[in-house]
Amino acid sequence: MISRPLRFLLILISLLPLPAAAIGRHVVFVDNSRAEEGTGSYEKPFRRLALAQQYSSRDDVIYVAEGSAPYDESIRLKRGQIVVGSAFGLEALRSDQLELDAPVIAAMKGTGPVINGTVTFAGDNLFAGFTIATAGPAAISASTIAGPITIRDTHVRTANRAQAIVLSALDHPAFIIGGGIDATAGGNGIAVWGGTADVTFDGVSVTGAFGNAIDIRNHARGNVTFKGRAAIKIADATQRAVTIATNGGRIEFAVPLQITARSTGLSIAQSSVKIGGGSSWITTTNATALAISDANIDAGFVSISAAEAEGGKLAEGIVVDKLRGMLAVTGESEKPGSGGTIRNARLHGISVTQSSSVRFGNMTLTDDGGGDRSKCDEAIESKTNLQCRAALYLRHVAKSEFSNLSVSGGQQIGLNANNLEGVTFGGLEIRGVGDEPAEAAVVLDETRGEVRFIRCAFEDAAGGAVVMAQQFNAARVTFDRCSMGAAAKPVASPYLMMLRTSGSGRLDVDVRNSDLHDNAGGALRAEAAGASALRVSVVDSHAQRFGRTTIEIMAKEQAQTALALERADVMTPAVVDRPAVTVAANDTASACVSVVQSRVYTGAAEAPIRITSAPGARVSVARSGEGPAVDAPPNAVSVPACP
Repeated sequence: MISRPLRFLLILISLLPLPAAAIGRHVVFVDNSRAEEGTGSYEKPFRRLALAQQYSSRDDVIYVAEGSAPYDESIRLKRGQIVVGSAFGLEALRSDQLELDAPVIAAMKGTGPVINGTVTFAGDNLFAGFTIATAGPAAISASTIAGPITIRDTHVRTANRAQAIVLSALDHPAFIIGGGIDATAGGNGIAVWGGTADVTFDGVSVTGAFGNAIDIRNHARGNVTFKGRAAIKIADATQRAVTIATNGGRIEFAVPLQITARSTGLSIAQSSVKIGGGSSWITTTNATALAISDANIDAGFVSISAAEAEGGKLAEGIVVDKLRGMLAVTGESEKPGSGGTIRNARLHGISVTQSSSVRFGNMTLTDDGGGDRSKCDEAIESKTNLQCRAALYLRHVAKSEFSNLSVSGGQQIGLNANNLEGVTFGGLEIRGVGDEPAEAAVVLDETRGEVRFIRCAFEDAAGGAVVMAQQFNAARVTFDRCSMGAAAKPVASPYLMMLRTSGSGRLDVDVRNSDLHDNAGGALRAEAAGASALRVSVVDSHAQRFGRTTIEIMAKEQAQTALALERADVMTPAVVDRPAVTVAANDTASACVSVVQSRVYTGAAEAPIRITSAPGARVSVARSGEGPAVDAPPNAVSVPACP
């Protein structure tokens, strides 16, 4: 029975094309513990790698003993050469029936020979059983090789921005198996630049304090794969931890990718990347943790965190633009904050634009969107919300989910969204954001399709709970089991919810099983203009403790509005001499009010619901059973239900 390691080695050796002349391959020996310089034979080995390189031929095998000290030199392999250290031995080569003109030499215990220099490959090479320490340009280098290469059980120590492994313009496969890379003092790690061949890292441990840990750019074809049992653990990257840009093949991490950095954690641009090793996470200080641009992504992370520390500057925590595929940051179920924390980001905590299929869960966003202020205008339908800073910034986002996110503090908006479609927010909490009237907890502009808020809480924002504007699209927005209030800032905003439609926009807002409460102003104001349509449903919900009319609906020009109250409780204080609900239809607009099993209270007005209209407007009322009095104009008509 052939053991698994031996089978693995047979596969390695089979990757090297060995011509018939390789039978009885010549072995050159090197051992720097010898007192005198030898001839390269077993009995009289060379003391220096340079002599082995000089006096060896193509397809020779070079055997290097551990010696008495590091080999302070570099070596450039000729095509077809095999170079093995004492920790690997010669018998692993013979296991593939490779004949050698050398005695039996099994693998020996120990670290194997240490090379303080650079190993350069030509092609059709196997290099195994070494430790390489370098402060020079690179420990291992291969460029425009003439055949495949295999690096096995080799450990690289790198420091002072020296590269561990540089693979440049490879058009033949490279296999790096076992061993590892250990960086200190900002040493660099792996660089794959250009080329078209597959590059495989199998069971390679990557750890330490890096400058750049992994840099893969302009790889036109071929896949770059990290697999095996060894995680990639980047302890403290000072430049860019992992950079992946402009690649034609797929870059895959089938091992955990764990990054701590004082620089950009993971940057992906114009590439196809899969991160599926499990237990992957990113934490950065004064730098973006994750930046994705124009890329095909299939990636999952347990957590992503970024924070600004004293003396530094964090612009954005997570930036995702033009993502195709899937991205998930999950955290642990029912553990708030386990998905990571974004703190003190000056522009946005999380920014997602022109993307779909993203999921963020169990994250905390604190004091984000407060630096480098831009002026936000309340009239977003005539201005724009795109320049407003926010903890969570979304633009042209579809088929995505944001669950159990907690947003607090920050000088501008909590959630600033433009052109959402098919997006669900579950367990979203936004508290105490903004310091000006235009800075609401949630701002939605030009929503499309269906957007849902489930189990949400929007409290004490300077600009109220929700502001929505719709000019062109048709959308349905649902708030289910939500709480909106301003107990700590009751005079900050005249309304908790402000809804506006214009142009040809269509907006259906459904408030279900929710509680609107505590504001010196009102709960909800809805305005429709142009040829737009705006429908508001309040179902199984409560609106209480307001200082003025609780719900106000206004339609003008040719707009259409509808208000449906179903099993709702709407209250206005007795000291206010005004109705609890007012509906107005001006010009040639239309308005409809539907009241089903609802209670509407007011202390001083004659009727808790008042409808007014211009002569050319159209007003209709739908009622079911006993309910509050409705003060309607003479031209109002009864209908079975509002359209």
